Amino acid sequence: MKKLLYIIPLVLIAIVAIGYGVTKRGNKTSYDSVSSTAGTPMAQPENKAVAKKMVGDEHGVKLAGTRIDLQNTNNLKPGSVTLAFKLYGIDAHEFGPDDLKIAHGKLMHLILVRDDVTGFQHLHPEYQDGRWTVATNIPAQGVYQMYVDIEPKEEKPTTLRVPITVGGPTEKVQFPEVSTDMSATVGDITVALQTDSSLKTKEETKMIFVLTQNSKPVTQINPYLGAFGHVVLLRHTEASHYLHAHPITKTNPTDGKVVFETEFPTTGTYTIFAQFSVNGQVKTFPITVKIGNVGQAGLDVSGH
Repeated sequence: MKKLLYIIPLVLIAIVAIGYGVTKRGNKTSYDSVSSTAGTPMAQPENKAVAKKMVGDEHGVKLAGTRIDLQNTNNLKPGSVTLAFKLYGIDAHEFGPDDLKIAHGKLMHLILVRDDVTGFQHLHPEYQDGRWTVATNIPAQGVYQMYVDIEPKEEKPTTLRVPITVGGPTEKVQFPEVSTDMSATVGDITVALQTDSSLKTKEETKMIFVLTQNSKPVTQINPYLGAFGHVVLLRHTEASHYLHAHPITKTNPTDGKVVFETEFPTTGTYTIFAQFSVNGQVKTFPITVKIGNVGQAGLDVSGH
């Protein structure tokens, strides 16, 4: 049975405490989240929705609020940066390594990306001196989104979002343009995206990533964090629309093809960050697509 990944809209209400509940409605799971921005609670109407599905993990993305206490938030500058933070459960007790499950080889996956969907990084903080810590390099100033992807032992898997400012506001906002040939090249490796239908909302679609090197299929696609690839999809201008999925390909893809399945929940422009380990090196391939409404002509990348 396929594992399902859920994406849910952000829900804010004017309380300091953070709550998170899961209820069954028929054969669907409804994720109800309650959160507040860090230090600035806001009141908005409650919004409950059954999330759309995507093959991968069951995650809901929401503002972390007081669940993540990031140090030195006012002193982050471009260049070498250490992100260090405390992490808390929904009952406000602190999460250390013993409170999290290992998921795809790591206790924590941290996705860092600028607000114009550039500068993507996939990091893995470790617990040091009482904080979750990771060192990285952030070359350009701007507003970034930090997605902390975890599977607590006492809660459902979740992704917590923290907006951070590095050195000031984003100076040159330039979202990626739609990839007209649906491919990306890093070094001598090219990844081309094919689908079994045009890209529209509310329709399950197979995404086939075809890896070639010098126009020949890549035969050495190695497992990376327990899978033959990882995909993060981010919707432009809407930071709460975050999807992290893993392939349905389970055997060594000697033909250079790695297959995912997805159902896009809303229209808009998405950048797909596809990560693969090729010949022992992990490479990230960004491909930007536009998703139309069901019943409308979508962007056809099916190759038919």
